Formats: sequence, structure tokens, C-alpha cells
Amino acid sequence: MAGPRGESLDFAAAVADPGVPLQVSHIRLQRSRELLAAAVRDDGVGFAEARRVLSDHYEGTFLGGPKFNPARPDFHTLCMHAHPSGFTWGNTASSTIAVLPRSARPYIWWAATTPCTSVYVPVAVTGSPLPAALSAAGTQHGAGPNPERVAADTSAPGSYWWSFQHLLEAVAGDADGSSYHERQRQVRSVFDQLQQQWLEQADDLAGVGTDQQWKALTERCVGEAQAATEELVRGFNRSRG
Repeated sequence: MAGPRGESLDFAAAVADPGVPLQVSHIRLQRSRELLAAAVRDDGVGFAEARRVLSDHYEGTFLGGPKFNPARPDFHTLCMHAHPSGFTWGNTASSTIAVLPRSARPYIWWAATTPCTSVYVPVAVTGSPLPAALSAAGTQHGAGPNPERVAADTSAPGSYWWSFQHLLEAVAGDADGSSYHERQRQVRSVFDQLQQQWLEQADDLAGVGTDQQWKALTERCVGEAQAATEELVRGFNRSRG
């Protein structure tokens, strides 16, 4: 990228705040580079490998230690969770995996909230309108483009994103994340089966699917994901009671 006088522009230097320590972002950056270097193939990075990167909590490293709990993190991870002290600045809001074939329709896999407790739904990039559930925000829907000038968003009926936020809270169990390890495994046992089905269905449409077929697939996946999420939350709430 060239600057205004033709010299090379150092984007990081231009936008970084020297008053903010960078060790947090550097550690996350290096971790993502490490995982991507191991995952990349001649044709890019596969879905499973991309999801692994986005869900990372330093598994398999000394930082993953026997006592580390992603739901009460001691440090910043790629898949971020809010810490009771507030030092992590909240949860990962969502994540996207882009599929960019050379000669077919591009599409994305999108997951609400933290990838480790969520599931990716396929969404065509062009031609297919979003299902209503994906467009249903919380209480601050339509409040304006500047989030610093509106009140914090809260749950509203029918919001797909908020159903996954409730699931994240149910998986953690409490502020200490005491239920995370057990319940996250239960979530993955449900979502991984759905994910595999959707991967196969999206593969069938890749390159040949019409707008209506993509719309139908997205709507079906969103409905199945939301139903599974609500059932998981009900089950966790019953066990808590």
C-alpha cells in the first residue's frame, strides 16, 4: 500500500495507539499465524482448520495448562470470553469463514458469539436475502451506527444472536465458568453433527445452487440451529434448577 507521496504505508504504525500496550494483540496474532501455517494447503485452508483457529484457547500448549478455563480466561485467546474482572473486554461477538471458489458462487459460514459454543450456518454472499431471524437484533435495533452513543443491547424475542448468547451463559453456568468444560462438550456433540450435515449440503449446492436453493438452505440451517440452541439452554437450566 502506498502513502500520499508514493512511499510505503505502514498501516499498523498509522493506526496503532502508542499509549496502549500491544502484548495482547501480538500474542493473539502470533498464535493465529502459527495455526494457519500448520493448516494451509495448496487450495487454501479447509473449514475444519479455519474453525479450529477461530475456536482456539491455546489447546495443546503450556498456556492451556490443566487449570485454564476458557470461560474465565487468565489471558486473551483467539476465541475470547468475558472475564469477571472485565480485562478481556467481552466475548467474541461472531466469526466468519469465507469460501471463495475460483469459478463458483462465494459464500460464508457465520457463527454467532463464541465459536467454541456456536455453530456455523451457510449464507450466500449474493442473491439470497437473509432469514428474518438473522436480521432480528436485540432491544437496540435501529439505534444508529455509533455504538458509543446508545445503551447496551439486551435480549429480544426472536433474535438468533441472542439465543446463542444465552447458550454461552448457560454453558459457563456462573461467573466462574464452573460448568464450561462439561457443558461445552455436550454442545459440541449436538452442533458437530449438524455442522457435518450442513457442510455436505452446501457442497452439493456449490457452483450449481440457485438463489432460492441457497435461501432455503440458510433458512433451514438457521431454524435447526436455533431449535437446538434453545433445547440445550432448556436442558442446562433444568439441571441447574
